[in-house]
Amino acid sequence: MKNISRKCFMTSVVCIVLGAILLGAGYATGGLQDIKHQTAPKKVIQTVDHVTALDIDTNFSTITVETGPVKKTTITYYTHPKFIDPLEIKIENETLHISEKPRDVIITGGIELIGFGLNKSDRNHNYRTTTITLPKGTSLKEFKGSSMPQATISDLTIQDLEFSGGLTLLNTRIKKGKVLGTFDATDSLLANLELKADYSLSSLTNSSLENGTISLGHGQLTTKNTNLKSVTIQSLSPGGVVEAEETSLENVTFTVTSEQESEETNDNGAIFTAHALTLKGTNTISGGDVAVDITLTDPKTTDYKAKTEDGKISLGPLLTPAKIDKGTTSDNITYTANTEKATGSLTVELNKGDIILK
Repeated sequence: MKNISRKCFMTSVVCIVLGAILLGAGYATGGLQDIKHQTAPKKVIQTVDHVTALDIDTNFSTITVETGPVKKTTITYYTHPKFIDPLEIKIENETLHISEKPRDVIITGGIELIGFGLNKSDRNHNYRTTTITLPKGTSLKEFKGSSMPQATISDLTIQDLEFSGGLTLLNTRIKKGKVLGTFDATDSLLANLELKADYSLSSLTNSSLENGTISLGHGQLTTKNTNLKSVTIQSLSPGGVVEAEETSLENVTFTVTSEQESEETNDNGAIFTAHALTLKGTNTISGGDVAVDITLTDPKTTDYKAKTEDGKISLGPLLTPAKIDKGTTSDNITYTANTEKATGSLTVELNKGDIILK
């Protein structure tokens, strides 16, 4: 019995050694590269005429929409018979429709899995990206996108945008839109935008938004070198955060609704922080538990009113001296200042939270 076990063990060792030798020989002679080449996804380039609108529905592909030196709208993507869901592409009434058709069952071998894994690890290719290139100067009447993990739109003008998923805008103009999900805009002009980003991070950089509604929920909005005009921002406490740097506000309202107003202690309230903030028109911050910390670009040209029912108020020395109105309790104090040179005003009225204004 011992001899049989020993023979089996020795046979196993010999097989492992031979397998390692054969694997090394295959690798040395380019075997893995051949597997990688044989199982690589195939690149497809397709062109269509007269596109004025896009309707895209993809669950796994990332989408890039851009303009470039093409005469016809060009769609570039990859296919694989087993590991990439096929795209269905059609055009109706000048609307380009792109959708994915998920596979039901995939039967494959180890060699195919290894080969596709080797190709997928290549950082020079993202085989799940679909790129739509439009002729330069194109303006889209409509862009609809749903269920997308990530989409990037560059150098376009869009009359009407409706999107759910993760969206990045670069040098793009939106005249009207609704976005549900993560949102980032750089060097873009936005108008009549409704953004719902309840648990998402959103940012505006070197951009402008006029006539908009932003529902943050417990999400975060970051702005830098950006102009907001006639914008309503709604947030929840705890969790909602606004961070503004070198930003201009004109007729902007930030309202916080607390989900835990009945609790006496809540250390995770909403936050509104601004550095180098320029104010025009009438601006308001109000609601539940909020920590406000604002540094103005020109404190002398700002009318302000600061009041918190449960918290502290700190005013910088460069602000116009305020009139003090004591309420029914010593903690309920309102600071009000008006100046003839005012170019903008800010009212901060909180149920709870500290206010720093300088």
